[in-house]
Amino acid sequence: MRLAAYQFGVTGNAEQNIETIKNAVIKAANDKSELIVFPECAVSGYPPRDLNDSRDFDHEKVQGVLNELQGMSDKYDIGIICFTGGKIMKVGIIGYGSMGKMLADKFAASDNRELEQVYVTNRSKDKLDTVPNGIVICNDNRELASESDIVFLCVRPVDIKDIVKDIDGCLKDDALLVSLNGSVTFDMIGNLTDHKIAKVIPSVTAEIDRSQTLVCYNDSVTEEDKDELKRLLACIGNVIELPEYEIGMGSELVSCMPGFIASIFDVICRSAKKHTGIPDEQIVKMVLNTMSATGDLMLRNDMTFEEVVGRVATKGGITEEGTRVVYDQFPDTADELFGKTLAKRRLTAEKAVKSFQ
Repeated sequence: MRLAAYQFGVTGNAEQNIETIKNAVIKAANDKSELIVFPECAVSGYPPRDLNDSRDFDHEKVQGVLNELQGMSDKYDIGIICFTGGKIMKVGIIGYGSMGKMLADKFAASDNRELEQVYVTNRSKDKLDTVPNGIVICNDNRELASESDIVFLCVRPVDIKDIVKDIDGCLKDDALLVSLNGSVTFDMIGNLTDHKIAKVIPSVTAEIDRSQTLVCYNDSVTEEDKDELKRLLACIGNVIELPEYEIGMGSELVSCMPGFIASIFDVICRSAKKHTGIPDEQIVKMVLNTMSATGDLMLRNDMTFEEVVGRVATKGGITEEGTRVVYDQFPDTADELFGKTLAKRRLTAEKAVKSFQ
């Protein structure tokens, strides 16, 4: 394979950069090269030298250039690697409790090249003593809001109203406000600010980068905003978009579910201990590893629960006796579980409404 690498003096004039790139592609094709590589930020120029602010980056123009280069690649039968640069995000996190700390640490450690800086604030300054290097501690919420493109509210529902009122005038015009509380609705926050709003509900499994993170958006959020937030959250696991009215039950299935699963298998292990001399710790590890492997098996092979049961519980066998007990007796427990949690969720939502009055 014949390769070409083209280094040139990238400028802040995108049109000039584009013409240079196109001429280089034609020359490389005429020289029988099969692949040409350009430097990073070849189209846009380098911030902050050529761009004063990431918001000056013209995404539509860059997408048009990429489409044009794709056409040239097809026409001249040459591969083109062109690093265009991209939007640079500054992310602020208000509230450095367990969830705020987790997000800040994960964002700062991620390899997301769009993320330029992470800012944090917290009501209690003592908690900020553990903030790792690279994360900027702001003096107050207003300072954080003025610096950030995306602002996460990792605080109690009762505190959201006052915080939003305090920072509203300091937020950038195009800022995205993200609430981590499912009980506070878009309408409630929308009465305080005209900014774009999203909700994010992570799971404790974000600690091992395997969260099933729920997101929903108000009508002001663009598709570009959604993609940007999803790329940011990708460092903690999968991102699942739901309508706002489904966030409650969705939270039961992903955010609360680790607690439900742990309690169910705790009961199973406690019962197993009554019938064996196997050490307690070994029982737990055996069950956990089997549970984890069963989940991986189902996901990898696209299997249903019924299919797994059918594979293991042969007709007239030992496993069938146990699965019959589960299917006969557990449905009532599951119904009661969701009945109680959803009722509690409704009470929490009512308290949130009162806190905004």
